[in-house]
Amino acid sequence: MRRFSKVLPRFKAMQQAGLSIGYLVVTIPIELRHKFKDQEALKAFRDYWRRKLKREGYEYGAIRYHWAGEDGYRWNPHLNILFPAGYIKEETLSEWRKELGQWFSDFCEIAPKKFWNGKKMVQEFPKANLNFHYLKPGKTEKEKTDSECKLVHWVKYIFRATQTQYNKETATIIYKFRNTSIFGKKESWPKIELTQEQILAQALKGFEVDEETGEVEKITWHKDWNENIQKFIPRRIPIGLFGADECQKLSAGFYRRLKREIPMDYKPIYKPERYLPPDWLDKPKKLCSPEKPENMFCPF
Repeated sequence: MRRFSKVLPRFKAMQQAGLSIGYLVVTIPIELRHKFKDQEALKAFRDYWRRKLKREGYEYGAIRYHWAGEDGYRWNPHLNILFPAGYIKEETLSEWRKELGQWFSDFCEIAPKKFWNGKKMVQEFPKANLNFHYLKPGKTEKEKTDSECKLVHWVKYIFRATQTQYNKETATIIYKFRNTSIFGKKESWPKIELTQEQILAQALKGFEVDEETGEVEKITWHKDWNENIQKFIPRRIPIGLFGADECQKLSAGFYRRLKREIPMDYKPIYKPERYLPPDWLDKPKKLCSPEKPENMFCPF
């Protein structure tokens, strides 16, 4: 849901701007999938398509891998790409397939097959499976509603988890791999228009709204270093130090202040220092021997 909520508003803004949305699926041939069982190869394949789309004039979009087939176990990596695009001619798609086959041949170091077709000697590269669909924004209210529902379905389908059955080999390949890739400059994406209800909802979740300009600003909370979890966490202040109408409840007895400053007279709650055992407990004991009394060990 976090992935879904971050991506969907971007493409809804594209629909509101009257742009069509293209959906491209690129599958690695089954005979070459063993060549893409490391993260460097997967990144190279994704980078190839990101650069290619930019050269073709598509400045921004979102890319995500699906790792497995319908069974959720078998290794079947394929790219799902959403970007602003309408109808693309079949000649263009055929050219993309041809160029991708040449890229597979070069990257995997596979010499193309040569044969005589009756007129001349031709080269045969690995066949690349490439499918494309596009979604119009819609003109009437019904078309707009149908288009929005279709977009929601696409985003949910693309940004779902696909490796649903544990595969030890696959888990090693995709461990800590950043799967979702949003490319393009921030200025290139259509601006997301927020309604008053959305602005209010964000304000209640840790945002504040400038009454003069209407801009939404993220609140930067004061943070303390937590030794137990070894990271910074928001500072929690007892409610008695300020009014209840100025704070947001965190848990029983504690609240987060909805302002940037912290009271000057605030003192953090006393916490005793963690007990650390003496060093000698971790050291191995020496063997005790009557013949060698110097080796006898007594911590007291």
